[in-house]
Amino acid sequence: MNKCNLIISLVIIPFFLQAQEISYSIKAELDSKEKIIKINQKMKFLNNSKMEISEIFLEDWNNAYVDNNTALAKRMSDEYSRVFSFAQKKQRGYTIINKLHSSKIESWERLDDNVDLLKLSLKEEIKENESIDIEIDYEIKLPDARFTGYGFDNENINLKNWIISFSKFQNNNWLKQSNLNLDDQSLSESNFNIEFIANEEYNLITNLNLENVNNNLRKSNYLLVGQNLNEVEIILNIKNNFKEIITNDNKIYTDIFQLSDPLEYKLRVERISKYLEKKFGKDFNKTLIVSESDYKK
Repeated sequence: MNKCNLIISLVIIPFFLQAQEISYSIKAELDSKEKIIKINQKMKFLNNSKMEISEIFLEDWNNAYVDNNTALAKRMSDEYSRVFSFAQKKQRGYTIINKLHSSKIESWERLDDNVDLLKLSLKEEIKENESIDIEIDYEIKLPDARFTGYGFDNENINLKNWIISFSKFQNNNWLKQSNLNLDDQSLSESNFNIEFIANEEYNLITNLNLENVNNNLRKSNYLLVGQNLNEVEIILNIKNNFKEIITNDNKIYTDIFQLSDPLEYKLRVERISKYLEKKFGKDFNKTLIVSESDYKK
């Protein structure tokens, strides 16, 4: 796959701005030694369908790394990869939910056959234009990045599909997608407000807008904001080898053109940006991350 096609294939496009049905307010703190992120998350879902909703499904893709019985583990085994099958516990990823609360939830459970999906049974149906607010306290143990490219390696952390998210409600059904390492999680456009805390030696790259950074007691506190996004990507690395290119109102972070001449590098990105504008219109405005780990997949 050539580099232009790679970048285009990784884009998830917000076509039109609209009244937002889904929002997330998140406080996340990284424990880099234990490879754990502690998260307090408030999330809101607005039912804009004609259907009355009696249950909600959440996608917890980080929990797909918990053991050899998940759909992700079975798919990797089918591809004759034994790296995950023989992994140590400290290399695996999982999610621990300490609290999941809403005044409208009767009960919740993980699906036995898909442990990266959560089913929430409601006390009363959510009618059209009604909403539900949910608060979750949870911890995610990050997986070894050698499995799928996401998680931790020796010095870096690559986060994608890492938060617990509303499954997409489409055609009066929840999609209920499991993590199969296909980079195909299809979520509704959402608004994000994230406070992310990490050790100050890390450099942070993200597809959200960086509104503010405070450094205190060897910690960096980042305020990240995004509107009408389908996903949240964060890369933390010790050696900042990402380049930032701003062209045609688009911002691209990448580390795959390290050996390119700077002028040639910029021209390549401009050609891609012009193609996206031609294909999707002048309203296209997106921060893209194209990492070497994605390029190698």
